[in-house]
Amino acid sequence: MQSQAKIRKDIEAEMIMAIFNALINIDSHKDEVGLNYFPEVIEYLTEFALKGLMGETH
Repeated sequence: MQSQAKIRKDIEAEMIMAIFNALINIDSHKDEVGLNYFPEVIEYLTEFALKGLMGETH
């Protein structure tokens, strides 16, 4: 996706994978986040991460 300019090129591929891994692993911290907030929190974090990786500001 970086070679097709769909994801920012100024972030190393390994860092992008680490961001995706963090989003996946946050599932094991539902209790700390709060079960009542978790679904919305994960949606926002995913949205913000993807927009940031794609270079979108809003």
